[in-house]
Amino acid sequence: MSLVFYMNAQPVAIAASVVKQVPLTLNTTDRSASMLEVGKRALLIHQDGPNFAKAEAQVVACDHFAEGWRIETGEFGWEEVDRRRYPRSEVKIPIVVKAVLEHKGSAQLKYVQGETVDMSLGGTWLKATDELVPGSLVEFQADLGNGENMRALAIVAWQSEEAGVGLEFVDFLGGSRYYLHNFLNKAA
Repeated sequence: MSLVFYMNAQPVAIAASVVKQVPLTLNTTDRSASMLEVGKRALLIHQDGPNFAKAEAQVVACDHFAEGWRIETGEFGWEEVDRRRYPRSEVKIPIVVKAVLEHKGSAQLKYVQGETVDMSLGGTWLKATDELVPGSLVEFQADLGNGENMRALAIVAWQSEEAGVGLEFVDFLGGSRYYLHNFLNKAA
């Protein structure tokens, strides 16, 4: 499971394992958990094969112990991410995808550039300059014109050498959902 929270308007993703379901309690060895603040909102993302579910919860506790951190969340409700709930528009705009890769116990940022093939409020199909790992959490960035920059957290739904990459948006940063909605209405 992934737990995502924001520090200074930047998303921070933590990979964690469930140790208790009620209340939801997670364990992680990710050092980023030290930045997590009690009372803050967090996004929970769970992948089960090709299906994704997300939920928002409040962090109730974040305790450090010898092996890492134990995080407890308040009440929440899972909602499935519906892959084709929104109409798609064929739009070609340059994008940047920021992925966090773990390598020998440390996190490294990977910036992948590309161009969209189509987009919707639920996700995008794009051609990228490099591979992205299916199931990974990434930050998607696009300049929609008129000074409107869109930023969203997304899950890499699929990767194909021939077809490109499919991303599912799971959370929008700032006014990005509004900007994308207006952009897609104009493109339609």
